[in-house]
Amino acid sequence: MPLSLVTENIKHKAMLMLMHSGGLRVGEVGKLKPKDIDSDRGLIHIKGSKGRKNRYTILSRSALVTLRKYHLSTARKGNIRNTYMR
Repeated sequence: MPLSLVTENIKHKAMLMLMHSGGLRVGEVGKLKPKDIDSDRGLIHIKGSKGRKNRYTILSRSALVTLRKYHLSTARKGNIRNTYMR
């Protein structure tokens, strides 16, 4: 089922895309900070994941585009935060 049919909410769409493309857990997505995203190399730095280990995972181009749309939508509303998904 296409993601566009699952949800119209840009935040939820970004979360689902990060979980699917990068293999992130819900808690890991909630702790992401803008500095954890390396858009040039297409990587996400996950800190303190399961087993308290740091790791890197891939960031798909489509997930990056959706994440940027979400970030812009929150910035327009004045909701600049240190974390992406809270």
